[in-house]
Amino acid sequence: GNPPSPYGCRDQLLLMSMKAGRIRRFATRGEWMDVMWNPNGGDLLAVETSAEPIPDWMGNDTLWLLGSGNARRKVVALDEPSYHCGFSGSGNAILYTTTDHDDAVWIWKPGFRKPRKLFDEAGAHFSWFAVSPDDRIIAVLVGEGDAANIQFRRFRDGTIMGSAHYGPEVAYTSIVSMVWSSDSRCLCCTEGSGAVAKVWVYTADAKLAVSRIALPNAVVTGWIPSRKTFVLSSGDGFFVSLWLLSVETKKLSLLFRHPNMVEAVHVP
Repeated sequence: GNPPSPYGCRDQLLLMSMKAGRIRRFATRGEWMDVMWNPNGGDLLAVETSAEPIPDWMGNDTLWLLGSGNARRKVVALDEPSYHCGFSGSGNAILYTTTDHDDAVWIWKPGFRKPRKLFDEAGAHFSWFAVSPDDRIIAVLVGEGDAANIQFRRFRDGTIMGSAHYGPEVAYTSIVSMVWSSDSRCLCCTEGSGAVAKVWVYTADAKLAVSRIALPNAVVTGWIPSRKTFVLSSGDGFFVSLWLLSVETKKLSLLFRHPNMVEAVHVP
């Protein structure tokens, strides 16, 4: 019943069916910059950047919906770079960020002739974001380095509801994954890579619920409602591990560790 797992690289995206074992390939002459599953299953949203030699600030990206078979449907051609895309909590809307000419988060829904700006902020440098499952809040990473913050905005109109300072403890690291609990009460974040990587949890009102815990190459991959626990994966190139982070006890526990020459796994 789980959707296929996406494994991307510079020139092709591989989708492997966990049930049938079949692999689908989506090739590009450029690069696949980001991929995200629809929470309802089925479609995969992907940002493709062109291989054409143009200045970085111009952008020549395309947002695609990759469906069944090898079907792909163009959502929009972008006139500036986009580094992150995703769905609303309900899966009924598509979102993406732009960060050069127009620092903004954009939204597209069925029936829209073209994407509309959800909110913008000059010089904000929006990057990672995650919409709560109840479509009430969008958490978005704003800024870079020591000046970075995570804003909690009302998804309906982009109004800022709260903000949490995010200054990475080590230079040149940043958030690499964000996942909400299914009850929309907690947001788990992971940052960076290597031994300095951290994982922590915020409440929906931007308060720190679980302080930063060291976990190399961590990616948050899911939530177990019955245990109020986030599921995380980590890897060091020799072993891949699955971890459980309890919001109630604020403790991290190892689920299993297996020899494997991969960086990390994603568990829907």
